Formats: sequence, C-alpha cells, structure tokens
Amino acid sequence: MTKMNVESFNLDHTKVVAPFIRLAGTMEGL
Repeated sequence: MTKMNVESFNLDHTKVVAPFIRLAGTMEGL
C-alpha cells in the first residue's frame, strides 16, 4: 500500500512540476 502511495505521489508531483518547469524555461528564454 505504501508503494502505491509513493507511485501516486510521484505521478502527481510530475504533473504539477512539469508545467512549472516549462513556464520557468519560457520566462528564462530557454
């Protein structure tokens, strides 16, 4: 059960961070 929670957290973390990194890259001109 803990493993499932960790996997779910990783997926949510990626979904949340990916757009943020993309936005930051755009702001930096990358």
